[in-house]
Amino acid sequence: MKLRNHHGDTLIEVIFAFAILGTIIGFSFTGVISARKSAVAAQERTQALEMAQYQSEALQAYRDSLPWDGARGCPSFLGGSVGGGGCSSTPLGLAQIDLITTPNATYCILPITNAASSITRWKLSNNASDCNDITPFLHNGSMAVSTITFKQTGRLVNNGPASPVDSQTVQADVKVEWQGPFGTTESVSNIVILTKQK
Repeated sequence: MKLRNHHGDTLIEVIFAFAILGTIIGFSFTGVISARKSAVAAQERTQALEMAQYQSEALQAYRDSLPWDGARGCPSFLGGSVGGGGCSSTPLGLAQIDLITTPNATYCILPITNAASSITRWKLSNNASDCNDITPFLHNGSMAVSTITFKQTGRLVNNGPASPVDSQTVQADVKVEWQGPFGTTESVSNIVILTKQK
């Protein structure tokens, strides 16, 4: 009996080997890219949470620097706009700060006065020369504080929507947005409760 002499692999075997090798390399490459994007996403989320926390602390410092009392106990440092037209019992009345559209900036809180109504409100500013010592600066080139929403939702008694709103507390919800590595708009929020007692 004669043994066959094999001089090499067939074309089918070579193609099959390259297909397996290509699949392994493709999965490895995809895994590395995905892991890298996930690491970047985690880092950006941490930075955004830090920015939201800094802004919340700045709100607290700003509130502590101004009187609370206004008409009917309404927070004068918000211009009396919480609760929709003074301190009404409407629990979800909102007052929003102007949307921030320039992410490459330093932000701080500044009081502004409407000459027509003599109501002092406040805003975020990206002019560093306007900023004072009470407000921490927010530096980041890729994300920005998008909105700060104020709600007067605290209840004096836990009796549902019929309960009167606590005029001595205001909830501020600070939202930070940025474009994530996966091409989606990401956001985080931080809530601070501002009270009449400093």
